Amino acid sequence: MGCRDRESCRQRHENWLKLQEKYTPIGAEELEVFLEKMQKKQAFLHLDEDHFGKRSLERAVSVKDVLTVVENGWVIERRKRRGYTSLLIMGYLKHSSSYRPLHVVCDIVTDTQWWVITVYDPRSKPWKWDENYEQRVCFCS
Repeated sequence: MGCRDRESCRQRHENWLKLQEKYTPIGAEELEVFLEKMQKKQAFLHLDEDHFGKRSLERAVSVKDVLTVVENGWVIERRKRRGYTSLLIMGYLKHSSSYRPLHVVCDIVTDTQWWVITVYDPRSKPWKWDENYEQRVCFCS
């Protein structure tokens, strides 16, 4: 597989960059506030049992891995998805002598209730990401 329309994706990437310059800092602040509330047990991170439960098993990702990424990662994308604000959080997990990149998708239901929708290793579709897996470069479905 790979990108099927490089020119269209290049244009969409440019638009994506402009939007993310504006919205990613907002997402970073939302994450910081949420984590502060979560430490005080005033906010809760829920796991989507259907999609997350299935995908986490397929992708060999534990709940601990997800928490590590959410607590130590950074927001690389903020957008509206299915009627919610959605954050794409990136982090690295240390495995033996290497690091595994992970993306965690969270929907913000309220400022104290977030849902982990899915988690994946961006290396599974490397053509969709830049070399650091932080910027979406392919928008093909």
